[in-house]
Amino acid sequence: MLWLKICRGKSASGKTLPTKYIEAKDVASYDCIFRETETKGTKGTVFACWYDRKTGKYNLEKAGSGDPETEIKEIFATKEQAVAAAKARLKQTEKTNKTMRFTIEGRTDLFAESPLVLKGFSEKVPTKWTIQKVNHSLGANGFTTNLECCGSI
Repeated sequence: MLWLKICRGKSASGKTLPTKYIEAKDVASYDCIFRETETKGTKGTVFACWYDRKTGKYNLEKAGSGDPETEIKEIFATKEQAVAAAKARLKQTEKTNKTMRFTIEGRTDLFAESPLVLKGFSEKVPTKWTIQKVNHSLGANGFTTNLECCGSI
């Protein structure tokens, strides 16, 4: 089993995947979500707890600031582990705060973790994304591909 960081645009071996391109004219429908605007531009705060065996006390470390506040349920053995976990969760949250879903005519060359560049969309829509989920289907509308993308790498 492999454990990989999501939305990095890299293969399991760590190599950068080839960038894919999609033009607005090829998109049947799309939905863009920017959660940062819902929290007035803040990315939020992530808390992580660690247990100090010398003092017998629990300590709380944090990364980021503002709302929303999230706490990692796991208790870490060291301060360094807690800080690293809080920073990693915050970074993941920043990436997933920007989500785009869309449907296009079927394309078998699109797969998860591929970097994606959008062309011809509104200026308000970021152009760089990473494909997070792909669903190819064949139905009444023919062969279609549904994509879910996370914020730029």
